[in-house]
Amino acid sequence: MSDLLLRVFKKEDAALRIAVGFALGSCVNFLPTMGFGLPIAVAVAFISRTNIVAAVAGETLFKPLFPVMLYLNFKVGAALTGNYLGKVFSWPLESPRLVFQTCLAYSKVFVVGLITNTVVLGAILVGVLVVLLSKYRQRIISLLSTREEDIG
Repeated sequence: MSDLLLRVFKKEDAALRIAVGFALGSCVNFLPTMGFGLPIAVAVAFISRTNIVAAVAGETLFKPLFPVMLYLNFKVGAALTGNYLGKVFSWPLESPRLVFQTCLAYSKVFVVGLITNTVVLGAILVGVLVVLLSKYRQRIISLLSTREEDIG
């Protein structure tokens, strides 16, 4: 993983392109992609013309946090919509209309949380990484290089 981060920091791209690529790759993990997170991160970085290596690094780094991010989607969405989703339906006992309405409520809460979390995390990551890349790029490269030599 440190090799991938070292490649990201050694890239001569502008700090903003690297930061946005990393943020896009990270925010893919708010979606339940069913194993297609990496191709989606690469495609989004390619379409937005940001750094693809940074998107891969962001997606890989944040992948273990997917359960937390999914939970945050529901919690933030519930807080913003005011719908705390207390009812859980049992399929054979409920009418199809009630099941559809319940699924629709869950979907609305999820999408509101997803959009909010993606915008907030993306903005925070872009801001932090632009500052890090602008001020401390050479220090980070030397730190990652020495760690790479110690491991290898």
